[in-house]
Amino acid sequence: MNRYTSIGIAILVLGIFTVIGIIASAQDQGDTKLDIIPQYGNIRLQPGESKEIMVTVKNNENQPVSIKPNITTSSYDTSIIETDWVAIEPTTADIPAGESVRFIINVSVPKDAAIGNSNVQIAFTDTHIFQLSVDIWKPSNLQISMPYINDQLEAGKVYDYEINVKNVGNSAVEISPILVNDMYYGPYGTTTPILTDKSIIITAPDSIPAGSIETINVRVDVPADVRGYYNGYIDLRPDTSGDAKIMLAFNVWKQPTEPFVNIFSIGNLAPITIEISSYYNSYPYLITKREEPSFDTNIVGPNGDVELDITKTVIKGNVNMASDISWGIGNMAEYQEMGTQHIVTYRTRTDGSPGEWKLDILPHNTPGFDYSITIGE
Repeated sequence: MNRYTSIGIAILVLGIFTVIGIIASAQDQGDTKLDIIPQYGNIRLQPGESKEIMVTVKNNENQPVSIKPNITTSSYDTSIIETDWVAIEPTTADIPAGESVRFIINVSVPKDAAIGNSNVQIAFTDTHIFQLSVDIWKPSNLQISMPYINDQLEAGKVYDYEINVKNVGNSAVEISPILVNDMYYGPYGTTTPILTDKSIIITAPDSIPAGSIETINVRVDVPADVRGYYNGYIDLRPDTSGDAKIMLAFNVWKQPTEPFVNIFSIGNLAPITIEISSYYNSYPYLITKREEPSFDTNIVGPNGDVELDITKTVIKGNVNMASDISWGIGNMAEYQEMGTQHIVTYRTRTDGSPGEWKLDILPHNTPGFDYSITIGE
């Protein structure tokens, strides 16, 4: 072997080791084929509690992979989680090709932990990360008879709600309710909520004595020129962790003055059946009642108006047990009707003639409806 041959072999060996090094480096940078199942988690704990979460790591490589999980907390200054609150078993693992290893993540919250929410990252490699959201909370001493108000409001009208709040603690609780509007994001940025503190008026006492029940009054004076959806909440104690809230969800609509029109055709002499269903009015924990939906319905055929007979009326409801309001104050009952729906069926008195037909529907007391037209038996 001459020296040129030796130099060539040396260069070839060096190249092989260089390629191996590049492959190893790429794998170190996160190109290893791993599955993290699941990739996200969310737990809610009180101070002094702990919980375990299982995460499976599957090796899709054709060779073993060594794993050493690394725990990091949120980089934001508001992070309240410490890395020593989180433990992982096993601390390291050699995963054979095509096999999986289950890691147990244990989160233990100290008794003196602050209230809030933080994110924890479990990095199995640089790019294979399990994201965990930890919500630390404390139960409120205030129990609310109507924690959710979900209603359909007509523009230009006024609505009143009474919410009873009970203090189950051993000392008085000061409250100073404020309205918080959820932000709306559109193609041009944030938009102004359709209802503000000028149209939602809150009347409440300054404090609730221990063991007492006080009433919070909420009046919604809906402007005549607004339409759409509103979401927000009333924070009873804005200076605390926000553990006492009344959620608000309103659908604001306006009673139409002109009917909905549908044009359709039939080819043969046949009876016509029309079914109209109001939207399902959902009012969780709502003590006020609304007028029942109804419809002014008219049908015109090739030969003029045709009489309609109501052949069936159906009222559907959804009833829930009020098991989550076990302390039962105010207007709460054992059964809560969560919503109702009215369905009306019409039929032409005479068979419809072939040709073009027009159906007019003017709804009342519903922000929307469904309809169907059946031609023939």
